[in-house]
Amino acid sequence: LCVVSATCSNPDLLESVGRHTSVTGTTNTHYPTAGTRIRAVPLRRKLIFWNIIVLFFTLLLLSSIVFILISYFLTSNVDQQLNGLGTQLQQTTSSCIVAQKNLDSTCINQIVRVGQGDEFNANPVYVKLLKLQNGTLLARSPNLGQVRLPFNRSDFEAALHGQQVLNTYADNIGRKVRILTLPLSDPSGHALVIGQVSISLEGIQHVQTLLFILLSVGDLIATIVAYVVSMLLI
Repeated sequence: LCVVSATCSNPDLLESVGRHTSVTGTTNTHYPTAGTRIRAVPLRRKLIFWNIIVLFFTLLLLSSIVFILISYFLTSNVDQQLNGLGTQLQQTTSSCIVAQKNLDSTCINQIVRVGQGDEFNANPVYVKLLKLQNGTLLARSPNLGQVRLPFNRSDFEAALHGQQVLNTYADNIGRKVRILTLPLSDPSGHALVIGQVSISLEGIQHVQTLLFILLSVGDLIATIVAYVVSMLLI
């Protein structure tokens, strides 16, 4: 006991024992100090922070791609409907001219009723007929109670030259409509009138707004959850 007490109370002897232990090959275990742990935790937090930033912008990029693709497919679907309606307008005009020999009121009434559905029709179709001479309104479909869009000279001129023009217009409160302008000809190819068929894009705008909110909130929630879980695992 005296030897042990003397050894414990003598720093020189303790140092000598420590050197002897290291020389004889006894394993020394090095434990991280408090300072090392303090430095490691902020480093991990920085790594987590930058990983979360990368995750957020990755989700934002993917959400943008999804939004653009869905908007494109919805608009393409409307364009397909309009092109099909344009074909129906031309077929109705040709068959009516063959039967009536001229563009009379009977033919006009048949043309403007193309695409008119029932109460289950999701996208109402609106048809207008414009005079070749000056583009004034000749007739409109029964479901089109009021014409608010101004006359577009460039689309009208393109239709006079035999082109079909798809364009999107908006009113002063942001509501949008997709319009196909095309010449309606007799069986010999002579233009008789300029037709316009349109479908409102208001439903697509509602879908885009809802999709934008869902994707934005989803990205934010996913980022917050990933950050909280990462911090709990430190």
